[in-house]
Formats: sequence, structure tokens, C-alpha cells
Amino acid sequence: MQRFEVAKIIDSKYKGKVPEDLDTLVELPGVGRKTANCVLVYAFEKPAIPVDIHVHRISNRLGLVDAFFEGSPERNSKSRLPEFTAGGSVEPSIPYTE
Repeated sequence: MQRFEVAKIIDSKYKGKVPEDLDTLVELPGVGRKTANCVLVYAFEKPAIPVDIHVHRISNRLGLVDAFFEGSPERNSKSRLPEFTAGGSVEPSIPYTE
């Protein structure tokens, strides 16, 4: 299983500490940009935008990203969210309720 391989790499290469930057995280086997951004947001409370195809499609329809943008969708989203690039948190305009 890939999880065990990643755990071994983190233990041996990073002395048991999960890397705190995107570039290092995506070097781990099976870790893509979305997973790496989730780790940054939820484990380290760093500003990041985990983007999957659904987020990208909705963002495109709202005009937040350009579908033909070359590069990662989360980078394009960040550049259009001034609160995000300024280091603040982006609060949802519709409250979440269960």
C-alpha cells in the first residue's frame, strides 16, 4: 500500500515530520496538488486551495478562473481572490448548516 511507503519516506527522509510546503509534499508518491493542499490547510492551517475538477468547473462558470489558463487551477483561483493572496481567510458568503 502506498500509505505505508509514504509513511516510511516521511520517517526516514523527514525524520517523522510531514513536510510543510507544497513542492515537497507533491514529491511523495501518490500525493498530488489537491492532497498536498488539503494537508497544508487542515494539518498546518496554511492558506491553500484544494481544487478538484468540480471546484474548477464551478469557479470557471462563476468567472473566477479561465478554463484555458495554463497551469494549476488553484494558482489561478488564488490570483483572483484578494483576501487569499493578502494572507487572510476567505469566508463563505452562504453559512454552512447541517
